[in-house]
Amino acid sequence: MLQKLRERSSGWVATIIIGLLMIPFVFVVDQSYLGGMGANNVAQVKAPPAWWPGAPAWWPVSMLWEHEEVSGDEFRQRFEQERMRQREAMGDQFDPRQFESAENKRRVLEQLVDEKALVLAARRAGVTVSDAALREYIRQIPAFQADGKFDATRYQLALASQVPPLTPRRFEDMVQGVRLATPSGEWRLGVAPASAAGPNLRALAVGSEGTLGVITEVTVRIRPLPERERYEGFVLDGWERATDAVRVLAQNGLLADITRVSDEDETEVSFALKGGLATTAVRRYLAARGITRPCLLILGWHDRAPQRKRALRILRAAGAVSLGRAPGEAWRHGRFAGPRQRDALLDLGVCVETLETATHWSGLGELYEKVRSALHAALDRPLVMCHVSHAYETGASLYFTVLAARDPHDPFGQWERAKQAASEAISENTRGTITHHHAVGLDHAPYLRAEIGDVGMAVLAAAKHATDPTGVLNPGKLGL
Repeated sequence: MLQKLRERSSGWVATIIIGLLMIPFVFVVDQSYLGGMGANNVAQVKAPPAWWPGAPAWWPVSMLWEHEEVSGDEFRQRFEQERMRQREAMGDQFDPRQFESAENKRRVLEQLVDEKALVLAARRAGVTVSDAALREYIRQIPAFQADGKFDATRYQLALASQVPPLTPRRFEDMVQGVRLATPSGEWRLGVAPASAAGPNLRALAVGSEGTLGVITEVTVRIRPLPERERYEGFVLDGWERATDAVRVLAQNGLLADITRVSDEDETEVSFALKGGLATTAVRRYLAARGITRPCLLILGWHDRAPQRKRALRILRAAGAVSLGRAPGEAWRHGRFAGPRQRDALLDLGVCVETLETATHWSGLGELYEKVRSALHAALDRPLVMCHVSHAYETGASLYFTVLAARDPHDPFGQWERAKQAASEAISENTRGTITHHHAVGLDHAPYLRAEIGDVGMAVLAAAKHATDPTGVLNPGKLGL
């Protein structure tokens, strides 16, 4: 039907940038080559306005034409969904290199163009879709199916991946009430926005990783969306100076809503992937400004103009060099591409994993060096990158991304040994927390006792016994 629509719709123009099809995916796809239709679009379907079907396509009349665009994010997401579908269907026969072919990419892009053409045609014709038809369409999307049937869990996971991530602490701060089903009976918490009626059991319930009960209802606070957003990039000279600048911002209450600072290796990878004359110019500009060890700082502001002005004064005093809004906007557009690219790299024989921790400012440098050293010792010539993803008055988190040639004989053991080495470096002398936001689960359970002590483990065990006396809920998690 869509093919006929394209054939019979005289006057329609579908402009497709094929350049994307020839660019292999790496950490963040460079948007600079997508010229002609906006910074983040790879295809565009146009039609003359319904009230002037014969409107010419030349400027300025062309500005009256209606259009639908396929963004780079849409294309990447659909392409990775197709990758997952084919990998699941073909099993060991799946060839990741063959999947990356230009033909496959063109086919996925044409599907998206068909959909955009149909949307545009429906809007021009005044066609609407009922809720029932929409639900049925969702159930037919291959990305939400398992064994040919709609999978509600897969659908929910796909939806969850589209929202900005929250740390457990930040989510707990949003939680106003919670209801759990436990083997000992229903448990309701949260009768007021704040309470001094004993310890914060809401946080205990939300952070229990399913060991105390099944959360069946959560009440959370909501806020209006910001009216103005501004994302921008700065470069500071060296990891120590960069993290110290973030510390000063945090302790003066001037952190941006998004504050992320990359170490030298992660910054170098960002520059290398960007490439081109613009990046060469930036490198020379930074060198002229005396920056020899660039560390990229991304700030995202949601309104809060007065705080931004004060923060900029602190950054200037720290020697930060502004790169304007382009780096911030590039990061915002590509921030969720990493998980999908991880699967592609795994298919291509790369060991790629992440781990995270947090500590106080006084110990941040030591923790950073110890974890890096442990990973370099455990893996053969790895690339170890790090950034501060969350900052507080008293400390910050460290998020490490690790890439190495995958051991074809023992890929799981390869990372298990590296993760163990890093976890021991974190836990030794309680340098940091074993997890800032990935949670404990099974992997981190052996290191929990060193962090919270015997008494802490006994408290968790007592809570477990009170709500789940026979131990049927999520056994083994949290070391219980």
